[in-house]
Amino acid sequence: MVRVGAAAAVLVLAAAAAAMAAEPPTDDGAVRVAAGLTKCVSGCGSKVTSCLLGCYGGGGGAAAAATAMPFCVIGCTSDVLSCATGCSTSL
Repeated sequence: MVRVGAAAAVLVLAAAAAAMAAEPPTDDGAVRVAAGLTKCVSGCGSKVTSCLLGCYGGGGGAAAAATAMPFCVIGCTSDVLSCATGCSTSL
């Protein structure tokens, strides 16, 4: 399960890196960042972080929580992929 959580974190970091890639310099030499995409991806990162923390912190150590946690992490991964896809298609 740690691999799934790590994979979700890597996806968020890759999306954030792509979002923070600077556009080419403008006529005045200034470099501007695509703010809309950055805000969208940052929002996705916040959502997946709180989702994953909820998966790991909400169980209280019960056996049922250990069984449910993999499904929770998969749900978080699915949510972040949907969110990131929404960011790329909304621009």
